[in-house]
Amino acid sequence: MSQARGEQPARRRVLIVDDNKMYREALRRSLMLRNCDVLEAHDMEDALERIELDSPEIVITDLQMRSDTEGLDLIKAIKAQYPLLPVILISAVGTFEDGALAQKYGASSVIAKGRIEEEMQQICRAIDRAHEEYRRNEELRQRLREAAEIVDYRPEEQVREVLPTLVKFLSEEGIPASLRAEAYNLYVRASTDRLRQESRDAAQQTGLILTESVVADIDRLLSEALACYDKLDEEAKESLRCAEFLYREQKRRPQSLDLSRNMGFSYCFAAESEVKRKLQRRITKLLGKPETYALIEEFLEGPQRKLSVHTRQHMLVVMRGREWDVTADNVRQTFLRMLEHQERYKPDGLKALGIIVLFFGREYTIVGTRTSKVFVGNPLSLKGLETEQEIIRFAELLAQLQHYRNPYIHPEISELEKVSVLRQRTFECLMLASRVN
Repeated sequence: MSQARGEQPARRRVLIVDDNKMYREALRRSLMLRNCDVLEAHDMEDALERIELDSPEIVITDLQMRSDTEGLDLIKAIKAQYPLLPVILISAVGTFEDGALAQKYGASSVIAKGRIEEEMQQICRAIDRAHEEYRRNEELRQRLREAAEIVDYRPEEQVREVLPTLVKFLSEEGIPASLRAEAYNLYVRASTDRLRQESRDAAQQTGLILTESVVADIDRLLSEALACYDKLDEEAKESLRCAEFLYREQKRRPQSLDLSRNMGFSYCFAAESEVKRKLQRRITKLLGKPETYALIEEFLEGPQRKLSVHTRQHMLVVMRGREWDVTADNVRQTFLRMLEHQERYKPDGLKALGIIVLFFGREYTIVGTRTSKVFVGNPLSLKGLETEQEIIRFAELLAQLQHYRNPYIHPEISELEKVSVLRQRTFECLMLASRVN
């Protein structure tokens, strides 16, 4: 691998995924001679487990294993769960279309498989590029985590100071979409009051005169569309009014990205405000129980405190077929922040609230890391939702709303039909929240 003369290259932790044991062994020996720590997996499921437990920095996968497209399926799964992990596809039989799909799904490089000695130079160059990508992304992610600590736990003047850094981060070229989305969510958290005011200003600028009769008309429409509207607190009502003003205006004028984003803010602010109001006392009590932190330790395992295999399997089973939009790392980071800050912990947005509801708001049993089984007995003391499916749907909606309002994940938020989806899911989320007692 390329390096300055006299320098030892940084060690790379590489996972090889191939159903051909002889090829894995040959590639492993070659990479170990080039200062790599090598892990092996023989199929997609084995690979995902190795990634979660051993945290490789680079994945090299074959295309055809148990099926002709298992390598492509693995790339999609990795990028959904570990979007910053570089993947290199190596194939002896792949077509041009397969290579194009691999890169569309997020592969860093595509290499044709031949004699191991002949292809090693290409593989080494690809590993160099992938490792540089990995290191850069980890540095960027660390910058965001440091900014998150300031936004959530430092005085207001320090929060204001970090805003220009977030704006610059969002404007930098080459930032992965997942990190840009994370930075955007952090920017929203740091600018909530200002963004609410901007949404109110946007409503005024549409030309609608917010007279008492107009407000009464909007309140009537909202009461008809949302049975719990009259029971919402004033902050949630104000956000919904603003969103509905903009929604009504959007139907009458050419679509505007700014107008749509302000609508997205307002709908999500309404949901977040009401759900936090409903759950605040329960979350405070949850964070005051020593059993909560013992339970979190059961959800984690290993020296790196990864989400345990059994916890991940439980989450995948429970959310199968749903638009969960939450990765194992999202859950792990929420748990680690709860452990670090304990009673000072603040849920950082709708997604974190969804994670808390899913893991602490119902009764269920999973296999534990220290005991044979762990019973979770609704430590959040969530009441009012009658079935487990309603609780799971509530958690799903909370995560969806944060996901859908983010223009770095959903640039099509400017389309009125997409805003309509966000609007309807906000209403459904608020209806479920209204039943929490």
